[in-house]
Amino acid sequence: MRGLLTPPVQEALIELSMFFDKLGAKERKMDALEKIEAQIPITLCKLKKVFPLKFFDVMLHLSIDLVHEAKVEGPV
Repeated sequence: MRGLLTPPVQEALIELSMFFDKLGAKERKMDALEKIEAQIPITLCKLKKVFPLKFFDVMLHLSIDLVHEAKVEGPV
């Protein structure tokens, strides 16, 4: 991926990937969830800078709420 994409695109996609990696981990810690909850709006802003607005729909913005749901519901 590093050779094919520009650095801003790489950074945004890697951050989004790390978000879902940490959210889907078998063991979730509250401090880690709070970190990714604070980071995901910044990551989405980076994505909006490099991708056209047609790329974004409701499903991508639901990632902001996923951390809150994980904290409230606990492991599933």
